[in-house]
Amino acid sequence: ILDKLESWVEELDNKNNRCAVDKQLIFALQSARDKILKHYKKSNWMYCISLILDHRHKIEAFDKTAW
Repeated sequence: ILDKLESWVEELDNKNNRCAVDKQLIFALQSARDKILKHYKKSNWMYCISLILDHRHKIEAFDKTAW
């Protein structure tokens, strides 16, 4: 989702004739990105712990991840 937010912001930034709505959308998208990052940083450790505690998903999670 972060990639999509960034691409929308970039698309609006590169737009030749931006209007007030475009500027508001850029601000809203950047705010959404910041909020997601804030909560992601707080919950990342919980995801790691759940992998350790729930043995059913350990292998699946690492098999699906492209290292």
